[in-house]
Amino acid sequence: MRTVPTNSMNYKGFEAEIRYDPRDQIFVGRLVGHRALISFHGETDTALRLAFEIAVEEYITDLSEQGTH
Repeated sequence: MRTVPTNSMNYKGFEAEIRYDPRDQIFVGRLVGHRALISFHGETDTALRLAFEIAVEEYITDLSEQGTH
């Protein structure tokens, strides 16, 4: 899969690297600076933002349940 870097997003102190996948015609993102691989995608910027926020909230919940955050 060839992707082109386009941007980054921030939410609650988490940063994500955003790329566009021209083959699948979707935006894909992943959290940077964390050991866990957290990724998300969306067909529009609005869908991508929502997916990012959900991914962060789920990650925060997982960390809390594990007692690591």
